[in-house]
Amino acid sequence: MKHPPDRRGMLLTMVALACSGSACSREGTMDLLDLTPAGGEPLRERGAFELALQQCEQNVLRLLGAGSGKHPDLRRYRLPAQTDWPAVTTFYASKLDAAWRRSEVPEQQLGYRLRAWQREQAIGAQRFVVALLDQTGVGSDDARPFRMLVVAAEPR
Repeated sequence: MKHPPDRRGMLLTMVALACSGSACSREGTMDLLDLTPAGGEPLRERGAFELALQQCEQNVLRLLGAGSGKHPDLRRYRLPAQTDWPAVTTFYASKLDAAWRRSEVPEQQLGYRLRAWQREQAIGAQRFVVALLDQTGVGSDDARPFRMLVVAAEPR
């Protein structure tokens, strides 16, 4: 379907404006959800840690507005047991562009540490959250201990 020239120009302008937001920033938040510090891999195991992990995930989703009409995306990862909190926060901070600012959310939570970043856009604020559980899990397939990481973002 051909658009009249004036509509085509408007369409190109709208696409350019959209690309000035999150979708075309250094890292889109959906891309960030798939990145992990060294040695990270998707967490598929179940175990004694599941309840603590689910509580952390529920709190992160609530922080991002789940249940109030928002639908944040969330991933869970296993990290090497020696991974510490500064390594996690430094990794993700290095992936965010200058528009992101650290949110004023208490870092120490019950059973995990949490860091949230936020950026203001013409269409409203967007948040990105990482949480590292204090508890260590043990793999059911290899019996190696690991740390559990939750990564979540508001889609834009």
